[in-house]
Amino acid sequence: RKFFFLEADRGTMPTERRDLSKTSYLRKLVGYAHTYRHDLHAKRYNLPNVRVLTVTPGRQRIANIIAAYREHTASLVSPKFFLFADRAGLRKAEDFLDYPWLDAEGQQHRLLD
Repeated sequence: RKFFFLEADRGTMPTERRDLSKTSYLRKLVGYAHTYRHDLHAKRYNLPNVRVLTVTPGRQRIANIIAAYREHTASLVSPKFFLFADRAGLRKAEDFLDYPWLDAEGQQHRLLD
């Protein structure tokens, strides 16, 4: 079994802000990374393995989020923990499960790999 958290990103919040107390996608990355590092997904929800799926409005948004991951959270969690897809590409896919999601290194993965 595999478990996923889904982020349906509309691209309305900034990718980064200088102040982590304000909303940004970076703040979400940090929160998910700490959740994973402290095994909270297993302790609180009894989910042994999780990934965060983010569906974005476009490929540039994915590139911006990956850049924020690399700069700020790469030392906290594996890039394979985060998977990204652009909304248009995902809609065009014949099979949702076979769609090539990108991890935070830009490598492709299928959901059931």
